[in-house]
Amino acid sequence: MGGFSMVEVMVTVIVVVFGLLGLVKMQGLAISATANSSRRGLAAIEADSLANAMQVNHAYWAQGLVSTISISNGTISDGTLGLETAVNCTSGNNAPCTSTQIAAYDLQQWSASLTTLLPTPSATISCSAFTANAPVTCTIQISWVENTVAVNTQGSNTAAMAAPSYTLFVQP
Repeated sequence: MGGFSMVEVMVTVIVVVFGLLGLVKMQGLAISATANSSRRGLAAIEADSLANAMQVNHAYWAQGLVSTISISNGTISDGTLGLETAVNCTSGNNAPCTSTQIAAYDLQQWSASLTTLLPTPSATISCSAFTANAPVTCTIQISWVENTVAVNTQGSNTAAMAAPSYTLFVQP
């Protein structure tokens, strides 16, 4: 009458252990979600950075010469625009740079920054052609690979690879 039986104590311990396991799982999900949203924020900042560089170099981007530029793991491919190799426009030896050289330099710097901040990044910059009726508009789309943790185990694996993306529309 005066105490707990061994069965009652074991049931209590089991209930507490399952509760703690649930808390540990929620902690893992919270850490994963925080890391993922940090990467999404960095992608937004990087897209905005390139949009600002495009607006500053209005002389190049507003011409509508760019149809599509692809960047994958720091490698730029633009077809025949000549933006794949950059000249350092900040040194005194190469100044003054043309608007095309400035665009190439900006893309190289941006690509290097993107590769440093995001895992396995790729980006596409697509611009409309110049017409007398409408200004040039560009789309900057950044995607990367990140690990995600599933809330439930409906699949065979609770960890999966996701490819989130961020898109920004800009008028240079």
